[in-house]
Amino acid sequence: MTSMMDMKEDNVAARVGVQRSRVAETSTVSGARDKSWIPPEGLHWYREHRFLRWIMAGADPIVVQEVLAKIAASDNPRSFDALLDTVEGFRPGNWVFEWSQEAARCQALAKEVVASDHFAARDHLLRASLYYTIASYPHLRGDQLAQEARVRSNHAYREAGRWFPCPLRVLEVPYKGQKIIASLHLPHDDFPPPVVIVCGGGDVLQNGFFHLFDDVLRPAGFAMLTVDMPGVGYSERWPINEDISRLHQAVLEFLPSCPWVDDKKVAMIGLRMGGNIATRLAYLKPDLLKAVVNIGGPLHELFVNGRMTSMLSPMLKDQIASRLYTDVKEISNFAVKAQTFSLVRQGLLSRKCRVPMLAVGMEADEQFPEDDIKRMLNASRENKRLMVDRADIIHSMEQAFTQSVAWLKPYLT
Repeated sequence: MTSMMDMKEDNVAARVGVQRSRVAETSTVSGARDKSWIPPEGLHWYREHRFLRWIMAGADPIVVQEVLAKIAASDNPRSFDALLDTVEGFRPGNWVFEWSQEAARCQALAKEVVASDHFAARDHLLRASLYYTIASYPHLRGDQLAQEARVRSNHAYREAGRWFPCPLRVLEVPYKGQKIIASLHLPHDDFPPPVVIVCGGGDVLQNGFFHLFDDVLRPAGFAMLTVDMPGVGYSERWPINEDISRLHQAVLEFLPSCPWVDDKKVAMIGLRMGGNIATRLAYLKPDLLKAVVNIGGPLHELFVNGRMTSMLSPMLKDQIASRLYTDVKEISNFAVKAQTFSLVRQGLLSRKCRVPMLAVGMEADEQFPEDDIKRMLNASRENKRLMVDRADIIHSMEQAFTQSVAWLKPYLT
């Protein structure tokens, strides 16, 4: 049966499909800007490429390079001639178009094999969902082509979810007259398992963690519940503010009414800003969490050192403006607003927390520097540090996920 949410998403896709020739190109969505920020020589990219995240989520490295090459080689008009990924309109060379073409190819492959091999079809659909998600990157409000791609990503993921170890369950959590959408992945249906809530940063949507579940959490016997942070994905309707953990807190408080998981055995893994959310909830809801893992999540220094705004690329400025529901021209004042996200300024990290914490860091990481790691470890009565090797980051991150889940196990069993 088609849910109301599916019907709404179908309507969005249909409406945007009609308007493809008239929609704004992604780099122009957040407001008018002059060209002074574009380097005077050479060709460049508006989007920051997240090769590591895409490949770890299941993207084929060869396909990634092929798609980027098609975008770069296009002769179609661009919003900014010097920016390769600003081709206007839904046509060859446009970022959303090229990634959507690759996603559609994966969907076609899934259709060819579904009758004989459900698991092969599942894997093709997972990759289709990922490529549609990359098509929607950097996930800006008002980017209509990207919104259509995101809808298609959700559909592909749900279709793939029919052939997960246990079928995917989509939860609709009541919140202030609206619904928070969360995706529940179960390792089995023998009994309600412990559950790990996974939260990515502003670049990673809740459909992007299947490999973490299938490779690490499921073998450990843990369910995985993914929730988008405010301002992005299913949670786009709620802007980011200093109460950044409010949606995840609502989901956490909802779990006692969820019959499929053990609400007495709940942990969180947060990546980047998701790590800030997990650490914050360890303070706000210690009775509901057994342990938290913060993977590279900024806690204080990034928000107060005054360098944050100068570190931001045009794309990141657009992302922040989108998540805050403000105009990109207001980002010059973001240094003041950013301080409200500091867990020290909120009066949290300055006191002890009884929830065990694991800090996963990396040398010379400006987002999660040594001082933040020390603050987190000093705050928790039970703590551990784990460092990622930047030189071998893909393998090292895979090990970090495995070791993080191994660290969680005594608290959840």
